[in-house]
Amino acid sequence: MVANEPQKVAVLGGGPAAMVAAFELTDPGLEGRFEVTVYQPGWRLGGKCASGRNRDETKRNRIEEHGLHVWFGFYENSFRVMREAYEALKRPATHPLATIEKAFVGCDEIVLYDRQGPGWHSYHFDCPPNNLVPGTDEPLPGFWAIADTICQWAVNKWKSLAERLAGLLPPGAPEPPSAQPFAWVPRLAAAQAPSTSEGGEQLLSMAKALSSAPSAAEAALAASGQPVPALGAAAANPVAVLLATLLTGFRDWVWDAVARDHCEEDPELRLFFTIFDMFASGVAGVVKDGVLERGWPAINQYELCEWLSRHGAKPVTVGPTPAQRCPLLRAIYDVAFGYPEGDVAKANVAAGTAVNDLLRLAFTYRGSVLYKMQAGMGDTVLTPFYEVLKKRNVKFEFFHAVTHLSLSANGQKVQAIEVVPQATVLRPPYEPLVEVEEVQCWPSTPDWTQLEEGARLEAEGADFEKQINPDNRRPVELVLGQDFDLVVLGIPVGALEHICGEIVEHHEPFARMLASSVTVATQSFQLWLTQSTTALGWSYSQNSVCGCFVEPIDTWCDVTHLLVRESWLPAEGVAGLAYFCGVLADHPGETPAQAEERVKAAAQQFLERDAVTLWPRAKRFAPGEPFDWSVLADNTRAGGSARLGAQYFRANTIGSERYVLTPAGTVADRLAAGESGVQNLVMAGDWTSNGIDGGCVEAAMTSGMQAARALIGGARSFTGESPTWLTDQLNQGGQQP
Repeated sequence: MVANEPQKVAVLGGGPAAMVAAFELTDPGLEGRFEVTVYQPGWRLGGKCASGRNRDETKRNRIEEHGLHVWFGFYENSFRVMREAYEALKRPATHPLATIEKAFVGCDEIVLYDRQGPGWHSYHFDCPPNNLVPGTDEPLPGFWAIADTICQWAVNKWKSLAERLAGLLPPGAPEPPSAQPFAWVPRLAAAQAPSTSEGGEQLLSMAKALSSAPSAAEAALAASGQPVPALGAAAANPVAVLLATLLTGFRDWVWDAVARDHCEEDPELRLFFTIFDMFASGVAGVVKDGVLERGWPAINQYELCEWLSRHGAKPVTVGPTPAQRCPLLRAIYDVAFGYPEGDVAKANVAAGTAVNDLLRLAFTYRGSVLYKMQAGMGDTVLTPFYEVLKKRNVKFEFFHAVTHLSLSANGQKVQAIEVVPQATVLRPPYEPLVEVEEVQCWPSTPDWTQLEEGARLEAEGADFEKQINPDNRRPVELVLGQDFDLVVLGIPVGALEHICGEIVEHHEPFARMLASSVTVATQSFQLWLTQSTTALGWSYSQNSVCGCFVEPIDTWCDVTHLLVRESWLPAEGVAGLAYFCGVLADHPGETPAQAEERVKAAAQQFLERDAVTLWPRAKRFAPGEPFDWSVLADNTRAGGSARLGAQYFRANTIGSERYVLTPAGTVADRLAAGESGVQNLVMAGDWTSNGIDGGCVEAAMTSGMQAARALIGGARSFTGESPTWLTDQLNQGGQQP
């Protein structure tokens, strides 16, 4: 390469991680240091986040997604880079998605279901929005700030519960401790295991006082000369040990006093106790197992529920089976699709990653806890990146599927990249976007008119996403020094086994990472409705998200707001839109078409058996017809369950589509973006070590930033990537709050 010439970067893949890496590498501040080309199979960007518009005249440009996509308010890095992309676009104010504030609208209502005997009980969580702005790099709260927030919640909730349960609680509960802030500290050692006759409310009050002022408590404890209560670990942080002792003491008192006998019959008591049990057991584990000193890696070898049980969590919380766990705990698994092989009985998530992500979700969100996109995922997220990158002269090679990376003789560099040119564009470059309701979108199928022999390929059913080489074309080679100097590997981990065979052979850590990676197939379906979900009996707002329902189709969301972005005619009577998703059990040897039929069958069973719990007015009472099929919109005017044929079903089963999991014992094998072992190759994807370490767009986009940083150089840091963020201030000598 000639001095001062830009370095040629081959970005392999078109998902969020790859696009963010390309975006960062072409920042105008770098003054053209990198020349980027993206190699992407098929006709659209997005990977597992791709969406398409169905151009069939009966489908009215409807949005078809890979799954149910919402953004969490803690996606700090993702919102920051999306904000930069929207600002770089400079869209007119009249554009439907002119700004990130128009593109992402807050959702503050979560509904979780819990099996109560033969039926279901729903819990409504109204998550208060705050004044923070997503994507503005606010500092994260630390251990004591989070502990204080939960202690205050517990104090308030227990006060109202205790009044209602007064007749069931043992008599003689003492008054709360003295208002003098730390007069009670010398009594803490004796208060580890109060008898039922003494009551246990004092322990929660003490915990709240301690979490509000840990530095003062530490000084008072030191002055008292009292020993720190034993917790089975060295007292590296004695005040944290005290907090864990108080919380687990109160937990056990509540269990013995009232919860053991009444949880099953009292849903509100069950909810309070199981949430508090998770919190108290989690704090005990964080303190005992060294998370305060070593960060989340200290407990990632443990499975979450096993770890909570080791620290005293009760069976009512962790459940006799994964499907019977308490709602908040089950939500962790459902959100993460944490069921290897699509088998709910095999639920497995690493404790450190799970607790990290739960705390980020619940206590570090900016503005709203959730955000719903105001168009398809592709329209809202991928189109802005594509349009900005085109302006920055990034070259997009659509219909180019990477099949192999060849290394130099010593294994130190990528020497060649084998690529299958899936189709030939008649007049390059391929123009992928179409306009729908003033928004630039990705169609759900290629524009065959732009391809040589496009009519033949369409007639033969060529699928450029599920088939690497549908037209049996000869691969070509991209050569080091001629076509590329550097490589960003942004291909999903489920597709890397054959592509990266030589890297596996030469670099043992990379081989170990691939060997320990776990993915799961997912399913989703979208229903266009002739009535609103409110009219069907949904008792919560349309701007809500519902989880923890029947397995495996455990999550659904009303997305009726997207209908204005589609092209339905008033006479067609489409009044509602609902998305559903869950894991899909592995069926080795099954074709994609067979998997899709299995999803359709599961959807029919769900509607006939379970949907009326959500939508009671969709029930029919005619024999053999438990569901009113007229609820489903269908332009073909089919009758009965045949109206399912007008809906959208998706089975994500091939390697590049499968969801990345984080089972216990696998996190330590993940490599950071710049640790491939190959000098000119960096990695970008939610499968890398990135701080989130789970399958989500925040993990992917953070990894894309980390990949770019590895090529650019420098010490720039990203929110949440430190495994010790929870206690960074503690480890630097500060206390919170």
